[in-house]
Amino acid sequence: MDWGQDERTCGIDLTSNQRAEVLALLNRYIPDTEVWAYGSRVKFTAKPHSDLDLVVFTSPEQFHNTIRMNRVVLRSGKTEPEQSSPET
Repeated sequence: MDWGQDERTCGIDLTSNQRAEVLALLNRYIPDTEVWAYGSRVKFTAKPHSDLDLVVFTSPEQFHNTIRMNRVVLRSGKTEPEQSSPET
């Protein structure tokens, strides 16, 4: 999944830094996975601290990486990816 300059992310209300951080997490933990955004970020009604609502279509094998990605985000309070590789 490479959404860097893809028009699919143009319809999401994110700064370029937010977009890069989200894409880094998705590419690191659940590459080649279909992800849909919805909610205020897609409707362009988001406030500065609004969350980003995502639906992630993972296989059973990818489920644990999705949980790991969520823990990284919740633990850090932001969306900066860690430098080490995900556990398997």
